[in-house]
Amino acid sequence: MARKLRNLLLLGPSLAYCSSFVQRPFESAAGPERPIIRDLKIGQLNFLHTTDVHGWLGSHLLQPDYNADWGDFITFYSEFKKNCINETQDVILIDSGDKHDGNGLSDATEPNGVDTTKIFNEQDYDLLTLGNHELYVPENTVLEYYSTAMSKKFRDKYVSSNVEFLNESGEYVPFGNKYIYFETPKLNTRILALSFMFDFRRFNSRAQVLPFEEELKKNWFREMIEEYPEDKLDLILMIGHMPVSDFDNHEMTRLQAHFRKLYPNIIIQFFGGHSHVRDFVLFDEKSSALQSGRFAETLGFLSIDNVKSESPCFSRRYIDFNRRSFEYHGCL
Repeated sequence: MARKLRNLLLLGPSLAYCSSFVQRPFESAAGPERPIIRDLKIGQLNFLHTTDVHGWLGSHLLQPDYNADWGDFITFYSEFKKNCINETQDVILIDSGDKHDGNGLSDATEPNGVDTTKIFNEQDYDLLTLGNHELYVPENTVLEYYSTAMSKKFRDKYVSSNVEFLNESGEYVPFGNKYIYFETPKLNTRILALSFMFDFRRFNSRAQVLPFEEELKKNWFREMIEEYPEDKLDLILMIGHMPVSDFDNHEMTRLQAHFRKLYPNIIIQFFGGHSHVRDFVLFDEKSSALQSGRFAETLGFLSIDNVKSESPCFSRRYIDFNRRSFEYHGCL
């Protein structure tokens, strides 16, 4: 892995300074004046979440609180699964889009993100989707579709329910999967995952984004709810590029209300993005939403206990994206 990451980074003079991505043993940044790190409450079902990374894969060199780079993050997730998750627990790693635009590392290529997409995809995400920054120009959309959504590594993990790609034959096709059903490896928790982007209108000629209300009228959605009624599921998982708190359009609130009518008795868990804040909303006793900041400053954590009961228990934390936090929470 270290050799692979080094090869990706040393692609030219403009990228050479980022060789620190190479995975290495963590260097402790703890000191007598550093704040206390609060423990995570590991549950039966655990989620780690990133969003709006915008190319910040090489750490924040002048901000010690965010001094981890993407290689540190890859190491952390590997060690977290090995050291902190036991045989009665599952963990799912999610990203909610906007992978480039905003950092010199990603923006040094034409189109933006050519090299950072390769680095980003070294992480072993379990579910991922796209954001509006993958849709401004055709070149970025084509890059995202073929290098990530259709890649061998992620083609069964990439979900986008209301975004479509215009292929070379002039046909609109799903940008990945409209939905994904899977069961967790240890507890066999039955999950139906979807992803709805906010009502974004500035997409380019190679894509289209439909308001979620229009998408929910289509045949694929009716067939999905027939194939996966509530008694065949334990949890609905939404990972879209949509703000958790939206006081103007209330898109996520409306989306949650629609799904709650269809699935009145099971957990509906959201992970959002786009507005670049840490945020959390509790819709009802079986439904919450987490948003995990921006710019690789935050790794969101959420756990759920008693997943299949009438009284699930939710716990969440925001992990600062630094080596000290990764060392501590990775049980190293």
